[in-house]
Amino acid sequence: MNVHAMNAHCKKLEEDIGRLEGEIEEQKLRIPPHSMKPAMLMELEELEARRDQLRAELSRCLASSFSDEES
Repeated sequence: MNVHAMNAHCKKLEEDIGRLEGEIEEQKLRIPPHSMKPAMLMELEELEARRDQLRAELSRCLASSFSDEES
């Protein structure tokens, strides 16, 4: 992948992470503090897991992009 395509991919990952952060915050606001339903908790955990996967992918993307720029 060339540097321009890598940068576009990294940018998309950042946007996806931002979107997921918003969804996570919305989900947290919908969860009643006194009675959390298992389905809501599972959805929140799935969103957080997906966000974490994207963060790891973004880290690899940025590291790869950085090493490509040094070459």
